[in-house]
Amino acid sequence: MRAPAIEVHGLSKKFCKSLRRALYYGAVDVLRSFIASGTTGARLRRDEFWALDRLSFEVAAGETLGVIGENGSGKSTLLKLLNGILLPDAGHVTVRGRVGALIEVGAGFHPMLTGRENIYVNGAILGMSRAEIDAKYESIVEFADVGTFLDVPIRNYSSGMVVRLGFAVAIHAEVDLLLVDEVLAVGDALFQYKCFERIRELRERGVTIVLVSHAMSLIERVCQRTLVLDRGRPVFLGDTALAIEKYFDLVSADVRTDHRPRELDVREVRFSGIQVRPETGRPDGPIHFGQDLAITFGYETQKYAGEELEFRIGIKTMGGIMASMMRFRRRASVAEKLTLRVHEPRLWPSTYIINVSACPVGMDIHVGGWNNALTFQVVSEERGDYRFEYGQEYIVLFDYTVESGP
Repeated sequence: MRAPAIEVHGLSKKFCKSLRRALYYGAVDVLRSFIASGTTGARLRRDEFWALDRLSFEVAAGETLGVIGENGSGKSTLLKLLNGILLPDAGHVTVRGRVGALIEVGAGFHPMLTGRENIYVNGAILGMSRAEIDAKYESIVEFADVGTFLDVPIRNYSSGMVVRLGFAVAIHAEVDLLLVDEVLAVGDALFQYKCFERIRELRERGVTIVLVSHAMSLIERVCQRTLVLDRGRPVFLGDTALAIEKYFDLVSADVRTDHRPRELDVREVRFSGIQVRPETGRPDGPIHFGQDLAITFGYETQKYAGEELEFRIGIKTMGGIMASMMRFRRRASVAEKLTLRVHEPRLWPSTYIINVSACPVGMDIHVGGWNNALTFQVVSEERGDYRFEYGQEYIVLFDYTVESGP
């Protein structure tokens, strides 16, 4: 039976919030290691916290494991421990095979060296010989698409160019294990597509991959299993679809208290009576996936009566990502009730938040509105891939009409 590519048992890593105390603790720990008088690795001292706490899992050779969680959950710390950049305070990590990693933008690059020189430097760090780099040089340059900037110092590159070059070198190294952090989010859509295709090729070659990302569509497409972290602790490890559901549950729970309705300070246009309801079935019933819905609200204004205003109705996730923005212009009345009839909205089953506002035409200045006016749910009896993501955000264009009425 083939041994796992990665074995993690009881892994814990702590950091200190105070730089001064961190330097002091570091000096104390070094002295204790010399005199072998024990360790404080298993307990916290003043200002310390667990970035990872008692994490255990295995990754089979050739498997692609996703790692997801909110910012600060310990994802990048885990990759640095797997790569040997950090040492654990408790537990142990076993990694088998040649490792390639793309963990931070610019990692392994010297800012004063040119792109051409850094290809050789970074390739050497990944264990590639000069002859191997020479043989793959043209392919690396073509994939990175920085050919006209090869003789420019890296310090003058954009973050996206650095990522493209770093990823191009990493995937051309003959590695057994590839660690990839959120750095792919910096690239454009074409580069992300190229990365996805190359990751698929590496999977087919039997390379073990650990992928950290907030792009759930990427995680769902390439990862057989996914680990969900929450404040340094593992909360789920298993089927990727279930892991993503668990992740969104965590996000919703954490931010729900931050989404109380708040009227904008400017109230020259006052909104009221905001409702979301399904177009068919019970008015107070749930909204099913793909079902037409109606968004109704009233407004009043004295100052802008008779003038044209731009009304904006935004729909965002509980995680704060804008799912759709509907804008329309209308000559304002003193008081009016409007209904947006949205046809076949592509919102996956989840909880959503409505924002409403009004702006003078041609000006990005709110003259009234409500943030987090209300929440509504989209449900479905069927399991499946409901996500419609494009890069790191998913703006869904709706087909809708606007009606005025009582």
